[in-house]
Amino acid sequence: LTFRYYVFYIAISALGKYFTEIFYTFHLLDIVTRNSTLQNVIRAVTVNYKQLVWTGFLCLIIIYIYSVFGFFFFAEHYLDKTIQSPSKEELGILGENLCQSLFQCFFSTLNLGLRNGGGIADVLSAISYEEKDTYYGRILFDLTFYIIVIVIFLNIIFGIIIDTFAQLRDEKMSIEEDLQSNCFVCHIDRYTFDRNGAGFEYHIFKDHNVWHYIYYLVHLLRKDETEYTGVESYVRQCYDIGENSWIPQHRAIVLDGNGEKEDFEETMMKMVPEIYAKIIETPENTK
Repeated sequence: LTFRYYVFYIAISALGKYFTEIFYTFHLLDIVTRNSTLQNVIRAVTVNYKQLVWTGFLCLIIIYIYSVFGFFFFAEHYLDKTIQSPSKEELGILGENLCQSLFQCFFSTLNLGLRNGGGIADVLSAISYEEKDTYYGRILFDLTFYIIVIVIFLNIIFGIIIDTFAQLRDEKMSIEEDLQSNCFVCHIDRYTFDRNGAGFEYHIFKDHNVWHYIYYLVHLLRKDETEYTGVESYVRQCYDIGENSWIPQHRAIVLDGNGEKEDFEETMMKMVPEIYAKIIETPENTK
């Protein structure tokens, strides 16, 4: 992905230099690579792109079906009087019919139908109630287009994007919450370290600082393998095969120490009755 990004960046620069400076405006999109929130916005569209593509394709089929009905039954209603043609003005013709062919009718329905809040009915010419042969057909045509295309399909597409963005936002918040409440290295919760040892903040900055592990790996990668110690050789082998067993998981020295102390105290408490019983029996044995 990084390679493709730089290829795109260089291509835009070349187009801006050798064709027109307008292409340089695309460099402003570089802010997306520097902001995680904007990256989630882009991912909200790209993560479920298959669902969006197939939903959009089905929507195009539905619009094509309406274009066919519009072409055969309501072609004369696709009249845009705001379009003025000098040749037609001489003949006394106002406006232009946007459904002169099925091809033109499809793109007119697609363009004008999706861009208007009320669907295709917002751009088709009004029809008189006296024209009962087409009046009820237009009502059915306009209402079903509005309900199926505008209300259902567009909201499905928007819903997929919004739900994906919400899911990505929740995942990000969950990761941030996990980092705030658990050690990234050993994944032991904050409460455990606050109750035992010097506290959670001290642990993640002193005991299990993530950067210390990164620096250690960089040190191993830069160091000559012939100079490795036994531990360094073991860690390097684990790193090469993708094994992370060398990292303390659900273990910490400060907790191991407290745990040993607690086990010792618990063992001693269990031994007290036995010792007490032996002390009581001792005088009788001596007699």
